[in-house]
Amino acid sequence: IGREAGRADQLQDQDYEDEDGEEDIADEEEALADGSVQAAENARNHASRWRTRYEELLQYREEFGDCLVPQRYRRNPELGTWVRTQRRHYKLKIDGKPSSMTKDREKKLNDIGFTWSVR
Repeated sequence: IGREAGRADQLQDQDYEDEDGEEDIADEEEALADGSVQAAENARNHASRWRTRYEELLQYREEFGDCLVPQRYRRNPELGTWVRTQRRHYKLKIDGKPSSMTKDREKKLNDIGFTWSVR
């Protein structure tokens, strides 16, 4: 069980996003090839959550004209947490540390005017 949980964590830190969802499928197949149905399910869920929050960020931007979601955004607390997490993973990536911030995610966020630092 510990080994499967570790593999699931590794999968969640990999790139699951592209325009066609092809990387999602490849990661699921890799997890299944390793014999871990749970890891494949975790990979699917992680990618789905990222896409959901990204869509919510697009809606926020449409309404407010920016991507400066408050950390404690009452209408959608999960979105505020997600935005903070994207900034944290971007900083980890810049610092050369393990991060789930992929080139594709970074580009998607840059394309909509995401603000990486608010200080």
